[in-house]
Amino acid sequence: MAGRPTQTNQIVALRQRIERNRFHLERAVIDVRNRWDLPARVRGSMRHHPREWFFGSMGAGLMAALSFKRRRKHRREHGGQSPTRRGAVLAGTIGFLASVAKPMVRQWLTRRFLDRR
Repeated sequence: MAGRPTQTNQIVALRQRIERNRFHLERAVIDVRNRWDLPARVRGSMRHHPREWFFGSMGAGLMAALSFKRRRKHRREHGGQSPTRRGAVLAGTIGFLASVAKPMVRQWLTRRFLDRR
């Protein structure tokens, strides 16, 4: 009977070690899952830094609008804008506003649906 208490102590110590390892493995799996879940990281970033996302999307929209703008081959001699030019300005403005509003709408919808869970 002298060997039994040390054996039970070893079993208890082994169980404690297994529990500690299980906890550390759970933590490691959660960390890896969070690190590789790109949509969740983007949502979290948008939630924590909305101003940066807003101005970044505004800048990206402006850069895209300027890069896809067609160059005119000749200048008009008389002043004023043609109807097609006004339409192009209006379309560019609408496209710019859509690119600016898109991240804000996405964040609002994300918050709205996540609060329901």
